Amino acid sequence: MLEDTAGYYSKKARSWVVTYSTPDFMFKIEDCLKAEMGRDYLLPRTLDHLKKAILQVLLSKYNDQFYSDALELLRNGKMEDISRMYMLNYA
Repeated sequence: MLEDTAGYYSKKARSWVVTYSTPDFMFKIEDCLKAEMGRDYLLPRTLDHLKKAILQVLLSKYNDQFYSDALELLRNGKMEDISRMYMLNYA
């Protein structure tokens, strides 16, 4: 299940990274996590592994792009977006 979920979100991420700005991409990640964590039929331990797998596939591959975008967001005072990026990276 974890591999299938990671594969699903990997495909989504490839599309989102060219379609959405970094802040909007972060909103998409939040939406995915809310949906997946709302699956009350999974054990808490499984949810933890699922969350880790989703964040790994959605964040790690694009970290360089997000980092350069974060610098621009900082320059423009977009602290809410920076905060969201931070929280997702350390969730």
